[in-house]
Amino acid sequence: MDLTISLLLAVYNGEEFLKESLEVPLKYVDQAVVVDGSPSGPSSDGTKGVIDELSLAYPDKIQYTAGTFANEDGTWATGTQKTVALSHVTGNYVIQHEADMVYSEQDMERLIEAIGRCHPRGIIYFPLIDFWLTQDRIRLYSSERMYCRPRVGVIPVFSTAYNPFYGPTAEVHLDDESISNSVYLHDIFRYHYGWMGFRRQFNKHLRNVLGRRWGEEMEAYRTGPREDLVKWIVGHILDYPTYPYALPFMGQEPASMRDKRLSYLDGMAETILELEDEYHTSLRGLVIERGGYVE
Repeated sequence: MDLTISLLLAVYNGEEFLKESLEVPLKYVDQAVVVDGSPSGPSSDGTKGVIDELSLAYPDKIQYTAGTFANEDGTWATGTQKTVALSHVTGNYVIQHEADMVYSEQDMERLIEAIGRCHPRGIIYFPLIDFWLTQDRIRLYSSERMYCRPRVGVIPVFSTAYNPFYGPTAEVHLDDESISNSVYLHDIFRYHYGWMGFRRQFNKHLRNVLGRRWGEEMEAYRTGPREDLVKWIVGHILDYPTYPYALPFMGQEPASMRDKRLSYLDGMAETILELEDEYHTSLRGLVIERGGYVE
């Protein structure tokens, strides 16, 4: 059986890092399936423009679909969105991707080689470098047995021989996820920039609370006055530096990202002013209380 590889990406308003996210994988995969949408419809930023630009460079490789993905209660039907993407996959291996995830050329070359060694059946795991606060620090996780460990996250790569399908939470399920079919590659990395940018953080937390992804502890904020939720989210983001899991990053980022000097506070002032206008509430006092500044 010939080896063919599909990239699967569910996206919404992912313009900022989308080109850097896709330009390396597109050199190596046979197909890129991009499904663009949310409960309110397709992206409202320049996501489609980036896809169109990349499609000119890689004709017939990108399959783009846009739609509206909403559950009956109005929350995001992320599982449905990924199910639509999976229905268009033609490869016998799938790389699960995100619009704020970037690969280096070296890591992608190693990954393709590893997939070839696992073919025709295999599940491949490898670390996710999760940038936190700035590009100089990464978010590490702890457990009872091991204090610091890179995040793996969702299954990065899987064979379609395991009859994959997505549940309501967009987690992929396979026929056999036993350790005997899995490979862990310690020297291949994905670089995640999803914690950079203030507006991105706000939108993500708002979506998660309204979508009930944080459980009962946030139910009072979900059902209460929206300005209370807005204030909680802003305070939560400003409190990031108080969390204990940020360690210095001494590695080498993908070439396309090295000079960007990103921060979780990027665009904070503009976002605060927009939120005050949008939700008719005052946030500048909260920002000053946390040590920030807005003109």
